[in-house]
Amino acid sequence: MRNVKRRYGLYIGAMMLAALFCLLTAAGSARAEAARNIVDQCHLYAPQNTEKLGNAHDGNDFTMWSCSEASYLQFEVPEGQTVHGVYIKWGMDVPEWQIVKTEDSAEVLCGGSEGHAHEYKTCLLESGTYRLKLTAAPEDGRMRIREIALYTDGELPKDVQVWQVPSDKVDLMAMPAHPDDELLFFGGTLPYYAGELKKDVLVVYPTCATYNRRTEMLNGLWHCGVRLYPVIGPFDDEKFYTANEMYRHWGGREKVLQYFTEVIRRYRPDVIVTHDVNGEYGHGGHMAVCASVTDAVTRTAADAAYETQSAPWQVKKLYVHLYEEQTRDMNWEIPLEAFDGKTAFKIAEEAFLCHESQTQSFNMHSDGSYSCRRFGLAYSSVGDDVNMDDFFENINKE
Repeated sequence: MRNVKRRYGLYIGAMMLAALFCLLTAAGSARAEAARNIVDQCHLYAPQNTEKLGNAHDGNDFTMWSCSEASYLQFEVPEGQTVHGVYIKWGMDVPEWQIVKTEDSAEVLCGGSEGHAHEYKTCLLESGTYRLKLTAAPEDGRMRIREIALYTDGELPKDVQVWQVPSDKVDLMAMPAHPDDELLFFGGTLPYYAGELKKDVLVVYPTCATYNRRTEMLNGLWHCGVRLYPVIGPFDDEKFYTANEMYRHWGGREKVLQYFTEVIRRYRPDVIVTHDVNGEYGHGGHMAVCASVTDAVTRTAADAAYETQSAPWQVKKLYVHLYEEQTRDMNWEIPLEAFDGKTAFKIAEEAFLCHESQTQSFNMHSDGSYSCRRFGLAYSSVGDDVNMDDFFENINKE
């Protein structure tokens, strides 16, 4: 009898464990349910250029649909479906936009005005017909869309870029001359500090040559774990072989220095990383950025140095690529938990592949003359480094 009771007790215990396992599994599955892009079910319509509408949802960031002045893009959410978020990759200039229901265009359901070229907005759209329209059109009045996706409820795919607006205080500011320089020359800086350590990392570019390169840039930054939308400056891109030529093209050295001073004061980074003094392979733009950033760092804390909209700010440390003082080789080969054990250098290599227009001309280098691991401490208000393995040495202790 005791054996029967014991067996019955074991049976009941096993059944309870099995039931608990099923409940936990079901709960885990519910939490992990993926959001679905149902744009292909939503019957897109536009007043013009309808034959090219497929370009707006073909999964290719470098095809594009466009429509002329006073244009809109209409779509129908089918019966039984609900959209919870709208994801748009804009073609050229980034407009202000909104989504309205066709029968009640006065009610704005969602929209954007931040100027993000890749933009995700939470937006609850039940079955019905809606219009995406511009509220402040680009100069030529045209709506241009590279990709649009309409997501159901659930966990978004990892490549959906939900950008954050930078606050008035960031941890690290990377200051390359062009999109892709932040990978080629700064190596694992972004994957390690933004992706692994979750620092607030802001990338500031004085120039971005084309809208295609802007898309490449955003895809690369997102892959590295950067979540703050980058700052793109007002300067035209051109290749020169001296800093002075670059300054003349950009309107003068003082104009460039003023720009960098304002950016640093506006976002108040603790640490800045920038180009080699000699422009790596002799690029005048790289030289001009390095010289201007170095000057701005030393002047930005002084009240009378420059009149800017933002208050003076004391940068704690400036690291310059290949700098010959307080030199160290950063270890970008440590496996990173945030990237499933891949190294910072590997993630930077993968991110560089997003720059499709540049991969035929440049390669990542972890060693050699352009080693993306080698940096020197060019300025510090918190003392010299000792361990030389962390850009935030002497800062994290504060």
